[in-house]
Amino acid sequence: MEITTRKYYTCCLCGRTSTNEDKIKACEASHIGIDPDMPIEEIYGRNRKVPYPENIRVIMQDGSLGVYCFVKIEPN
Repeated sequence: MEITTRKYYTCCLCGRTSTNEDKIKACEASHIGIDPDMPIEEIYGRNRKVPYPENIRVIMQDGSLGVYCFVKIEPN
């Protein structure tokens, strides 16, 4: 029986794996993150019973605007 050892590389941002290091470096470079120099805007609703922001707006590194909506999920 022959034993084969393979080395896998993993993208630290999305978890994609490959035996090709260049593919994973390209994967990591393809992700666009939040611009750390721009503020994160929290938008609250008028319902006093909901203490969480309804939306969170962020500017991405390429200038795009991302809007994330809050959905509360109760623990089981």
